[in-house]
Amino acid sequence: MPWFRLLPSALAEVEKSWRSRSSFLLSAIMFGQAVRRLSTSVVRRSGHYPEGPGSTLPFSIENKWKLLVGMAIFCGSGFTLPFLIIRHQLLKK
Repeated sequence: MPWFRLLPSALAEVEKSWRSRSSFLLSAIMFGQAVRRLSTSVVRRSGHYPEGPGSTLPFSIENKWKLLVGMAIFCGSGFTLPFLIIRHQLLKK
């Protein structure tokens, strides 16, 4: 068999190995970029957070009267809701 008939299959093999090498290089480059982005975002997020009592709560505890009203509404609604449901069911009959 002449050598020029083997050429297309040999070129296909070379192209296949080149694709795998180039995809490997591309994934290595993308991995390096991801690591660099992560390291810069970690540095950006490492700020100093406020400390002390109440700093991690999702509501303010600075005003005690506002806190009292909010807690009363929150706990009171949860406590009275079953009684209101029962009253509604009894009046429905």
